[in-house]
Parts: sequence; C-alpha cells; structure tokens
Amino acid sequence: MVVKQPVTMLLCVLAMAVSGCHPTPPISREGLDAFWAIQEDLTLDREVPKERWNALFDSPGYAQLDRVENRSAWMPEVFEHAYRPSLAQAERDWGPLGPMVPEMLIPHLRQAAERRAEIDDYADEFARARTVDLALERTRRWLPTGAAPSDGVPPTFLVMVDGDGKALPDSVVIDAYGLYAMHDRVGFLAHEFHHIFRHDLLVPLEGLVPPEHEPMVRLLSQIEEEGVANLIDKRRFVIDGQPLPEHTMQHPMLGWVWPRFFQAAESADDSIAAIDAALSAVARGDGDASRIVEGVARAHPSFSRHAVGLVMASRIVDELGAERVIDTVGDPFAFALAYAEAARRARGRGEVLAGFSAESVGLLERWGGGAWRADDARQDQEAPADE
Repeated sequence: MVVKQPVTMLLCVLAMAVSGCHPTPPISREGLDAFWAIQEDLTLDREVPKERWNALFDSPGYAQLDRVENRSAWMPEVFEHAYRPSLAQAERDWGPLGPMVPEMLIPHLRQAAERRAEIDDYADEFARARTVDLALERTRRWLPTGAAPSDGVPPTFLVMVDGDGKALPDSVVIDAYGLYAMHDRVGFLAHEFHHIFRHDLLVPLEGLVPPEHEPMVRLLSQIEEEGVANLIDKRRFVIDGQPLPEHTMQHPMLGWVWPRFFQAAESADDSIAAIDAALSAVARGDGDASRIVEGVARAHPSFSRHAVGLVMASRIVDELGAERVIDTVGDPFAFALAYAEAARRARGRGEVLAGFSAESVGLLERWGGGAWRADDARQDQEAPADE
C-alpha cells in the first residue's frame, strides 16, 4: 500500500542530507487531556480509583515529572481538594508544602477549570504553530554557535500541575494554564530550551571546592543559569520597564512571584555585596567563612537567584556585549568574573553598583581554574602511603 505523505514532509526528507532539515519535535497535550478527564469526575464528587491516578502519572509529561519529583505521592490529594465539592471547605495540614497549596496551587487549579475552553484553544494553537522553531531561534541568540541543533530539541508536554515549566533531560514539561497566563509564551519555552542546551556546556563542578563551600558554588551556578536564560523572556519587563500583561498578574502563582521578583531585582546590589563578602571571607580563610557562605545561600531562594542573575547578566551585556555573556554559559565562575569586569567599568564612570573585591576575584579565578582540586590532588600524592 502506498501512503501519501504531506508535501512539507517529503521536502524535508529530500533536503535532510543537504540542509540538515529535521522534523519539528512534537508538542503533546495528551497529559493535559488525561488531567481534564479526571477533573471532570472529581467535580462530580466521584472518587477516582488508584488505577486511573496511576494512568494519569504514566501519561506524557506527568510520567517525566514524576520520575524526578514524585508528584504522584501528593498531587492527587491536591487535585481532590481543588475539585471535589465535599472537600471544598475541608482543612488539611499540607506539611512541608505549607500554605503554598491553599493559597496558590488550589486557586491555580480552580481558575484553570473555569478557563478550560480558553486554555484548550490556546494549547491547540501553541501545538500547531511554529512554536518550537520560534522558541529555538530565540534560544540560539544566547548560546554559542552550534550549541542548539534542531535534532537535539526534546519534545514538549502540556500538563496541569502548578503553573510553572520544567526542563528535564529528555523533555520540557509545561503547565498549560501557567503557559496561557505567561508574560511571554514563546519566550517561556525558549527559556526552558536554554536550560537543556546549557547542560551540555556545563563545566565540571563536582569536587571543585571544599564541601563546606559548595553552597556558594550552587548559588553562583543557578545565578548564571537563570540569569542568562532570563535575558530571553524577562529582561524587557524587569530591566527595560515594559509593563507585564494584565492576565499574568491575575494568575495566583505568577501574581505572587512577580512582585517578589521585582523586589529581588531592586535589591540585587545588596545580594551581590553579600556574595562578595562571603567570597572574601573564604579567600581570607576566616574561621566563620562556612557559616557566612551557608547564610548567604539560604537567604536567596530560587526567585531571588533568578532576579539577581538577570541583573548581573544584563550589566554584562550592557558593558561588555552579548557575546561576552554567551561565552560564560555553563561556567558560573566565568560569569561572575565577567560581571566583576562589567561592574568595574560602570563604577569607573561613577555609577553606584556592587562589584567584587580583589579577594573575591582571586578566589573565583582559583575556583574556575580548578586550583583547589589540583592542590587537593597534589596533597594526596605527597601524603605518605599507609603502612
């Protein structure tokens, strides 16, 4: 039997050897549809059997998320409290999840159900359009040449969870209502793509510093990772002053995060000064350096690291150019050193902003060059053998 292929696919196949044409990775809403089926039953106050919950968390998107975050252990109960009429007023201790569930997750899920038609329409449009190609184009602007091949883009899965998206090694999983409410929908996907391609550029960090200083390395790494990715979809709102869409601020989760993001960006210089003080303490070998490092790391939750990273990345771009920040992707020490140079230039013109001291720069250069690891290995070699 002869199967007729669409003309575009035939052209793609014929051109692959010459131009490297690749089929666009799919955007799947299968997980979202599985969620809606369960949501309908919960709204009728029906108890969903365990087999159907298992099927939901085996569906595309939910399965990938469950492997890394074990969402199936607690999200069914959140879904039940969000939708079952008999549980609408029931109180529950959500343990480590705390007030996030009643204040953000449940309102997010209830609003999603109210706007199902709009969300479904946009999910279909998002999947049909050249979304992946457009997102990949924006991702490539902030990566070294060749770092984002078309055949390296993983599939994107639409689900309903918590209003956010997550880049996993084999996929991007995005909350459909969070996407609908997002400030920059294509940019949001491009941001997640950036995380995936950055992973291939990441410098080895394990064992790079003494264990007591690892919280600082993790802090610097997330600041670099999110800072550069945020240039794709957040700079024009946070740095350049473009107003956020009204629908973004009406979303329960995004409406909570964005004011805190702006606040963290406004106080970025205080954060940079605190990081500098911790690095300097480590460089001097102060006795309380480990305590200072731990305190600075704990004082900067995820949204704060996003915001501080964006401010630092933007200053690098403005002072040294986009290519300089692109050269640092995957290397938190090169990123911090590029920021130190950008800050020196700006301060040389009289601008008042936080930078890094000579002590901090020296330490970052040592860490970036693997000096501590090399010293540690040399000491191991020089140590007398056990008898």
